[in-house]
Amino acid sequence: MNARQSFESWGDDPSRLSTYGDMGDESDADAPSVTQERAVALVVACLGNETAGAFGQSARIWGECLLDQLADNQAAVALVLLAGATTPSVGRFLAKNLESFIHAEANRLLADMDPDEAEAYL
Repeated sequence: MNARQSFESWGDDPSRLSTYGDMGDESDADAPSVTQERAVALVVACLGNETAGAFGQSARIWGECLLDQLADNQAAVALVLLAGATTPSVGRFLAKNLESFIHAEANRLLADMDPDEAEAYL
């Protein structure tokens, strides 16, 4: 048996947590939530200085958070910057990763907001 077959025979690790989940806590059914498309659009507007912030965070904070997410994929980021036209799938992978992070973080921030304040983002 080669290494890959050995690894696959282990199966899924039940102790592993979702990367963008809420660490296993039950979600509040009454908590406001935003769609991924809306969350990404609001953050992109914030990063482009079209709005003062998104979900209570400034463009600087969103930028730092997104760069932290990209730090785990430094080679992919470099590849996109240097040869993005020849490797569009890598760019799509990074974009999907960031979009998923934004969606999860936006919903987490919304859950902590005053309901009236959260309403503006929905």
